[in-house]
Amino acid sequence: MTRPIFTEGPWVFEAQPDDDSLGWVGIITAKNLHEVTSRRSISEEDEANFALMAAAPELYDVVSSLFELPDDADGGYICDMWERMQGKAEEALKKARGEQ
Repeated sequence: MTRPIFTEGPWVFEAQPDDDSLGWVGIITAKNLHEVTSRRSISEEDEANFALMAAAPELYDVVSSLFELPDDADGGYICDMWERMQGKAEEALKKARGEQ
């Protein structure tokens, strides 16, 4: 599998309060602050979209790991890997749903 060219995770959804100054929301990565918009203009759907974007690296990691099975993997190995991936997948999905 080829190495991705996007900024590696973790990515964080951040929302600054909307007080007297103009609050903002965005995605923070190790390299930058992205997708910034005014806190006053964000809808519930926008907030959900930001949460999904912030979870993208973790979701990518979980899905790509499913393709890393060795050709000679036996049933026990596959079951162990599946159990490990379920936990990671659930955490990534919680982040995507904005539950973290």
